[in-house]
Amino acid sequence: MGLDQRYCGPLHLSGQHIENKPVSVQPIDCPAGYYCIQGIQYPCPQGSYSNQTAQVSAEQCEACPRGKYCAVEGLSHYSGLCDPGCVCLLRATTSCPSDNITGYLCPPGHYCPQGSGYGIRCPAGTFGPRDGLSSVMECVLCTPGFYCDMEGLASPTGPCFPGHYCVLGARTGSPFGDQTGDKCPPGYFCPSGTNSPKPCPPGTYQPLSGVTSRNECLPCPGGKYCESQGQSNVSGDCSAGFYCVSGSRSAFPLDGSMGAPCPVGHYCPAASSQPWACRNGTYGAALGLQALPDCAPCDAGFFCSEDGADQVTGPCSPGYYCQMGVDTPTPEGNNTGIGAGHVCDRKGLSAPSGLCRPGFYCPRGTCNSQTQIQANVSRYLGSHPHSLDQRGNFTEFVCPPGIH
Repeated sequence: MGLDQRYCGPLHLSGQHIENKPVSVQPIDCPAGYYCIQGIQYPCPQGSYSNQTAQVSAEQCEACPRGKYCAVEGLSHYSGLCDPGCVCLLRATTSCPSDNITGYLCPPGHYCPQGSGYGIRCPAGTFGPRDGLSSVMECVLCTPGFYCDMEGLASPTGPCFPGHYCVLGARTGSPFGDQTGDKCPPGYFCPSGTNSPKPCPPGTYQPLSGVTSRNECLPCPGGKYCESQGQSNVSGDCSAGFYCVSGSRSAFPLDGSMGAPCPVGHYCPAASSQPWACRNGTYGAALGLQALPDCAPCDAGFFCSEDGADQVTGPCSPGYYCQMGVDTPTPEGNNTGIGAGHVCDRKGLSAPSGLCRPGFYCPRGTCNSQTQIQANVSRYLGSHPHSLDQRGNFTEFVCPPGIH
């Protein structure tokens, strides 16, 4: 073995004697952690070590391995493990190097347990927002409303896709039926970046899933109402006695903007989207009528000529009588008009005033109206001036001479 692999220790070089005997100069092997040249011992440099003896050059000192550090010269073993949250590359001299040559702080998107020689990527569904993480538990679950679709992310990949919602830890922008999110359910809408489905407001509904916008919530149809938010179907029919326009939130709307109690002159069955007018010959004096039979027949002695009336139009014309349900002031037939041989001497009659007197004739509807009658009437009027009223109308038709 050459001298380069050995060195002379201090005792051997001193020339001292033991027990009055000279000590022989005997070189020994270069110790671990060192290398020896020409009998001189040199320590392995900082950042390296050697666990072998008889080394002859610095190149034979091993670089401190990944995940370890070698803090001082002359080491036969590395000093220790790299700190949690740090990465030690080859030849690290500190437990948490920051020179980016022998090591660095664990980068965002990764975690580095104690003794790390490289960063471990945070798993999909998480991200690492800062450097220096030391455990997978420090990787943050993907933010609600976002998704993290790969390993090693320092921030979420992007917002959840429209028509879906993403809760904590989503790994895709369109989750479906798992604990990290789902397709937007019926009755709700989910724009981009939704973390919780947004309900369609009262007065609307939506039967489909995967809706992306508030504008896709359907107005409750006329005659129906949608009472609550987040409905996938209508709540039911508008109540009888009320009408509900599109977008109604109540079966009994009162404000007029979404419907109202059925107005006078009209009736509203269940599921009405608008009031229905009472027909002529009837009228509706009260609010909230529910059916056509609730419209009252026009009062006896009066007529109701218009649809949607809330009161009678007026009294029956002179010369006519009006029973219930009449729609004209001069009715004909069906027991609603005056027949020949009767007298109707004033307005608003519900029955004739009486029979025509003997010696007179009374055509239908002319008992109180000027009409042209047979010849000899003018001569007769000369001798019967009281046959006309103040307006010149016949009070009765008196049979002229020669007629009976």
